[in-house]
Amino acid sequence: MDRVYSRAFATIIIIPGSDAASGIPGIRPGTRTPLNTETISISDRSATLELNPCSSHIEQVQITASPSPLTLAMDSSTWNTRGWTFQERLLSARCIYITHNAIYFHCHRDILLCETGQATSPATPALSLLNNPLHELQRLDGRVLVNNRIGTAGNDEALLRVVFGVYKGLVAGYSPRKLTFLGDVLNAFAGVFAVITQHLPGAVALCGLPGAFLDLALLWTPVNPLQRREEAVAGLRDLLAATDSNGRCPGWSWAGFVGPVDYRMFGEDEDKRPLPVSLVVDGFKVVHGGKVLRVAGRGVREDDEANQSVMRIGDAAGSDSVSALTDYGPNILQFKAFVVPVTAFLRGARSEYLCVLGQSHATGQQAVYRLYDQDRRHCGLCYEPMVPLGDIARAGQSSFIGIVRHGETDIPFKGPNRVEGDIPLFDRSAYKACGPGSGVVDALLVVWDKDQRDCIARRVSVARIHVKAWERAGPVSKNIALC
Repeated sequence: MDRVYSRAFATIIIIPGSDAASGIPGIRPGTRTPLNTETISISDRSATLELNPCSSHIEQVQITASPSPLTLAMDSSTWNTRGWTFQERLLSARCIYITHNAIYFHCHRDILLCETGQATSPATPALSLLNNPLHELQRLDGRVLVNNRIGTAGNDEALLRVVFGVYKGLVAGYSPRKLTFLGDVLNAFAGVFAVITQHLPGAVALCGLPGAFLDLALLWTPVNPLQRREEAVAGLRDLLAATDSNGRCPGWSWAGFVGPVDYRMFGEDEDKRPLPVSLVVDGFKVVHGGKVLRVAGRGVREDDEANQSVMRIGDAAGSDSVSALTDYGPNILQFKAFVVPVTAFLRGARSEYLCVLGQSHATGQQAVYRLYDQDRRHCGLCYEPMVPLGDIARAGQSSFIGIVRHGETDIPFKGPNRVEGDIPLFDRSAYKACGPGSGVVDALLVVWDKDQRDCIARRVSVARIHVKAWERAGPVSKNIALC
């Protein structure tokens, strides 16, 4: 669909429609609301106007109610809540919006009301609804990853920063939308994802997460309580040609749940720092049916010839590096990383609710609780789990898995926002926020499945912990199978 919309001269969008059979307003009689026009008489003798008793001039003035602003019509429409329509506006060069009482023309430069030809004011409230995250890709001027690998060059980091920023915006905008068939979650997202992959050759999606920065993409956070997506969804099962899977999206992907998610842990100030270093050793792997899917990602050395491509599929039986891996199924992500038990930290007594993004005076359902070291010093924040805990009730102990590490910086690390103000990320009298000794680790909170081997982990939430507190907790290397 990305080719269809991007190559079309214009896309016609029916804003008031509730389904495909709603029709176009104005085609059938009574389906378009006429604009009401009133005529009033204005006299120069009016005491509230010029008050000229000697004048007999009376002017007839016609007043017509203005159509609703396009942004308001979109915000209150069913069209703007549907998953499949997400790509229509983002991928189209031009859009013609038809409402109950007006027609709008929208291109990359302006919005015009067709009845008058006048441009919509840039100061129109809620104009952010028309923002397009994909426009940020224009800053790349067609650049792609060099030799299909993730290197350490500044250009590669700048490219990944832009693409990851676009991806965050797309996921936040798409995940709240509704689908008639919940199993379409990846298919309805495939069009916009295809635009991203133009700058990441070989970066196939793993259940909606780009392999080029899979470590970063794993760190999503729920906005509201989520429900497990039980329907079969195309994902890793297709890449490994597996036939014995139920096709359910794994719990490490936001596509495995129904509900809105974002990447709130990566705040606006993150753009001013270098990208964090991956703590995943030798990349990610999926083993199933005698095959291995290798995702080099950002943590693999450039001189490792076996991992030149971002993603490569080979025979598991013929690879010494994966011969020790176990076939857990097509949706189990296997990797080696450093693990710290949850008991290494103390949990704060209360949850603190964050404000809604973009609405600093409105409290949302996202919440965090504080983490303390063994000396009871505040050392980090963990997001409250908002995923179904039914599968986790029979699980064993919990741990934090370090995914990325933010190095020393001159820009202080800030915590998330709440209505009362920012929540401190850690105690700055005990842990440095900038300069030598600063840095944080972004980790996954997981529980170990006690019914299987102790390497099977289920994703629960994410946390950000000061690097010094993380190191004092004594992280140990462990092979992990994330389901």
